[in-house]
Order: sequence, then C-alpha cells, then structure tokens
Amino acid sequence: MADMRDVARAARVSISTVSHVLNSTRFVSPELRQRVLDAAESLQYSHNAVARSLRTRRTQTIGLVIPDVTNPFYPEVARGVLDVADQAGYTAVLCNSDRDPAKEIRLLQALARRRVDGIILSPSGADPALLAALERFSTPVVLLGSRLECPECDVVRTSPRGAFEPVRHLGALGHRRIGLIGGAQPGHDHPDKFTGYAAALDALGIPLDPALVVAGDFTQESGRRCMLALLAVADPPTAVFAGNDLMAIGALLGIREAGLKAPDDVSVVGFDDIPQASITTPRLTTVAMPKYAMGRTAAELLLDRLDGRRSERASVELPHSLVIRESTGPPPARPRAVSTGQDNSDRGSGGDQAPVPTNGGEPAR
Repeated sequence: MADMRDVARAARVSISTVSHVLNSTRFVSPELRQRVLDAAESLQYSHNAVARSLRTRRTQTIGLVIPDVTNPFYPEVARGVLDVADQAGYTAVLCNSDRDPAKEIRLLQALARRRVDGIILSPSGADPALLAALERFSTPVVLLGSRLECPECDVVRTSPRGAFEPVRHLGALGHRRIGLIGGAQPGHDHPDKFTGYAAALDALGIPLDPALVVAGDFTQESGRRCMLALLAVADPPTAVFAGNDLMAIGALLGIREAGLKAPDDVSVVGFDDIPQASITTPRLTTVAMPKYAMGRTAAELLLDRLDGRRSERASVELPHSLVIRESTGPPPARPRAVSTGQDNSDRGSGGDQAPVPTNGGEPAR
C-alpha cells in the first residue's frame, strides 16, 4: 500500500508539500498541487483519516438517531441526511432509539465518546431528562421534527397545524364524533398529536370526549387494537385521526375486523404519507410530510455549524399538505352494526373494502 513518501517520490516534491496539498494546510501552486493529486490517484493512495482526525479534532462523521428504523417514514428522512453528508465528505452513523428517552441519552453519550462531529436527533417527545442532557451536551445537535425547546440545539420541524387540519377536514365532512389514535409520549398525560386535535375540536365547537382519545405505539398493530377499543365505547366515533400512517392502516384493519367499512361507516386520516398510504384499500387520506427535505435541511444546518458558516441558533419550519384520498367521507346516515366476533376473515364478499396491510398485520417492530 502506497504511503505519503511514495506520493512525494512520484510527484517529485517533498513530503511536506504532499501533506500541505492533502490537508489543505498551506498554499501550494496549482501546478504542484495537480502533480500531487495525480500521483496520489495513480498510486491509489488512501489518506490516513485517523491521523488527520487527531490533528484537526474532526472525524468527518455525524450521528443520526431515529426512533424506529422499521417505520417507513424514516428511510426517506435518512436518505436526505446521507445525501448531504456524502456530498460533503462525511460518514453518517445510524442509531435506533426505540422511542426511549433514556436510550436517546445513552446514544448521544456513546456517539460523543466516538468523537462524531455532530448529531441529528429525532426525539421521542419533550422528555425533561433528555432536555437537561442536551443543555449540558457539548457536541452540536440538530433536533428533527421535535417540539422539544432546547436553546442549545438547531431544529427542523413542520407546522403544529399538521395535526389541526385533518381534524378540521373531518369536521367539514359533518363528523361530530372524532377519535384520536395518538402515539404514546413517555412522561406525558396526552398522546402525540393531542394538542392539534384538541384545538381543531374547539374551533369546530365539538366538545372533547376523553373516551375517544387513545394512545398507541406508532405501530400498525397498535392502531388496530386502538380502533377496536374506540368502536367498543358506548357512542363510538364516526371518524378517527391517527398520529401516523402505520396506526391509520392498523385502524383500517380494525374497522374491517369489526365488520364495518371505511369510509362508509368510519372515516380515517393518517399522518406522514408513507408509500403504503397510497396503496391501501381504501387509499388513505393523510398529512404529507416533507421527509426527504427534513433530512437534507437538518444535515445542512449541522454542516453549516460545523464548518463555521453559522453560529446563531436556527429554527426551520417546513410546509406540509393534507392529501385527501378515499378513506374519508361523510358520517353514516344509519346506525352501524359492530361485530363482536373474533373471526371476520370471510367478510367482504358483498363488496367490503379490505385494507392492504403493510406487514401482514404484525407489529412494525
């Protein structure tokens, strides 16, 4: 394997000149610089990144911590991060937190010990212990899609109205019994998306019924269970807003399992617009999030800070959009008969609309 001496010999320059070219530590004339680069390429010379990191205190590595690598929302986010990192000569290390604030703190500390230059974190919620850890953290952090108010961190998020508009859409269709399948937030009384849901009900003049608010764990199976629980209340909802598309798809499965149809009996709105949302039956009405743009923007903010192009805290809000498909419609004009049986697999012969599951109805993790 070629070393710096071999490059210097082939380029007919000193070893110090090779070092200055490869490390950009001093001006070298264009002619000499090109000779060094040509020699390095012909010899397939690989610069010692470890030695360089010891000198510059930079590893050209960033960490990306996401809640669930199996959730179809996150690959597009990660691709946005990876594209920016790759273009800038950085390597990204992907970590899965399982939506556990304590694990998020451990991952932040582990990445810092491995001397990553910066971290992009999609936190599980506004956990006080996580916030305290971030305020003491010395490695630059960009928060992704978070309502966590950390004065030390840059943040990329979408408008809080993302959870308001789907409920308003259901109200405009005539629904008055609107349920929420939110995602559980550790240490919080209300599930994720509750604030926008409650604000929309208030704007519509609809009293909030706690019996119509349930918390899942962002998986398809939890959406199915939560939908069946909502259908079992004394006055069940005619429409449901789910905190992500996996839970919304699970809700469609639960509706079918109860012998009902969407949207004829129950309308469903999701959140994220993952690829599966457009191929369910019925196709899912949902809030489209700018997933790739979120990842790119977070990585750009982090690299701008690392490279000294910005020192002040940045907060970027990206647009979202409500995508109306076939899973929402007016409330039913007649009472619904909800099946209490366990086996509804033979239903649908009369035109029942069966959702296409994304993972066979099993939990996403």
